[in-house]
Amino acid sequence: MRARTQPPASGVIPIARQLRWLREAGYSGPIELELLGPRIEAEGVVEACGRGLAAIEALI
Repeated sequence: MRARTQPPASGVIPIARQLRWLREAGYSGPIELELLGPRIEAEGVVEACGRGLAAIEALI
């Protein structure tokens, strides 16, 4: 079975809440953007990376 991953802010995981919890806990380390799955492959990694980065930057 292939992963059904999606770019940040387009799935069901509450990314904004998770980032807030990290901030509240004092975390200041790196955040990794992992791009996998058929939707990413169909869109193209470069395009998906740009969209994912924009989504994360809007939340931090």
